[in-house]
Amino acid sequence: MDTQANESESKNNQENSYRVRTISGIEVLNSEFKNLILAPFLNSLRNGNELFRLIDKDVYYHFYSIFINRLLQRPQVTVKLAVLSDNTVLGWSMIENQTLHYVWVKKEVQRQGIAKSLIPKDIEAITHLTNKGISVWVSKYPNVKFNPFI
Repeated sequence: MDTQANESESKNNQENSYRVRTISGIEVLNSEFKNLILAPFLNSLRNGNELFRLIDKDVYYHFYSIFINRLLQRPQVTVKLAVLSDNTVLGWSMIENQTLHYVWVKKEVQRQGIAKSLIPKDIEAITHLTNKGISVWVSKYPNVKFNPFI
């Protein structure tokens, strides 16, 4: 019996059994999920976008942390979390009305439809893009506007 194959199959079944949980941005700031949103947002945006890498590291982390916290305080901002039964977060999206601010999925579980389940079908704008996000935007959401000023 191949235990490695069984472990891999078990992992895939577990990853497919997530649920999507929606909470307000302000609830995120007051919960255990805050750092699960803030750190990936900061790190993946900086590492995934050459323009953000040009910003001094200390300046970027200081001021963009403040910016993300302010986004989360907006009354209409919600966060959708893809969560396993043990509260392991596989990914999340930050949405405000019909604007997608950001979507992030753990590398180990990308390409399994998690991001798609976290993005509303009726989005009209995107405010943040990484290099990878640009290719997804162009191929899957060509009618959605990029507007970083919302």
